[in-house]
Amino acid sequence: MDSTDMRAHIQKQGISAVKTLEKNKRQIENFSENAEFDRIIINGAGDKYLVGLTASYLWRKFGREPLNVIHSRDLADNSPYMDENTLVIFCSQSGKTKDTMDAAKVVVENKAQSILITNLREAVPNSLWRLKKHGGEIFTTHTEIYPERSLPSTMTFQSTLSTLWHLLAELAGKNMFDELMTSAKLTDKLSYDNEIENNAKKMAEKLAKEQSARYVMGDGPRYGLARKLGLIMFMEGVKVNAFSLESEDFLHSAIETLEDENKMKLSNTIFMPPKKAAFRSNAEKLVKFWSDYGTVHKIEAPEGVSDLLSPQAQMVFPIWVSYHEALLRGIDPGLSHLVSKVRSTGF
Repeated sequence: MDSTDMRAHIQKQGISAVKTLEKNKRQIENFSENAEFDRIIINGAGDKYLVGLTASYLWRKFGREPLNVIHSRDLADNSPYMDENTLVIFCSQSGKTKDTMDAAKVVVENKAQSILITNLREAVPNSLWRLKKHGGEIFTTHTEIYPERSLPSTMTFQSTLSTLWHLLAELAGKNMFDELMTSAKLTDKLSYDNEIENNAKKMAEKLAKEQSARYVMGDGPRYGLARKLGLIMFMEGVKVNAFSLESEDFLHSAIETLEDENKMKLSNTIFMPPKKAAFRSNAEKLVKFWSDYGTVHKIEAPEGVSDLLSPQAQMVFPIWVSYHEALLRGIDPGLSHLVSKVRSTGF
């Protein structure tokens, strides 16, 4: 049933991030030395938009200039003020995504600076590589399987995240390359860990027996993971209804769904912060609340990861969960029948 060989894509997500960091190191450092800007905008579609949401927390901690993460479609249709001092970072697996191509038109028209992070390795007609003709910088991700065929784009998600983290760290004047490489290598190790996959399969077996609607929650930099798991891995890969929520907001509003008036208590999958992270105690409260009323599944951060960088290695386990749940439900996990990557004819 795994027609796109998603299993291999999952196993090679970490090494793809490692090789991408190695190959882009000098180019990112050289670019960052001379970069001048007064604002950053990150955009993408699908899980490349979520990469920006996740990586933005690193900039919040170390960066000085304002940064906004805007979906490519929103950037194209409701573009904010941009000028030559605005640095716009595009994230795209294919380099041809229509929403992102449309956003690029707006950015070029406003004479803003541009960077493209893409898995498209060469300049081809009608692609975002055209940004280079307008002075844009191109950073390519180096996935072990090229081009990536599986719809959830696991390798590109991880390698784009590593690239964006490294770029933002350098632009903020922080040398984090060794720490980022450690994170990528840990992700590689976990991707081949049989115990992790076996535990993920056990969780998948439980989920497959539950009703096909669920919540997925994450706090801070882990909210992007909750959206990826819910909106992409579960909804695209497993074909079930999933609703992603910020854990912080749940404590103030959505917790009311546990009241007696609501007869349908949905299961909840929660990305837990590392044990020393600020939100950890609140996340544990969420687990306690939910376990008193219904089914809760915890996704723990691996030992030793930092709060900011935990999302990379923490995403390995739930990707295996969604993969095995799809197979248990008789679904091809990396294939979509109704949706395909939407391409543009150029700009």
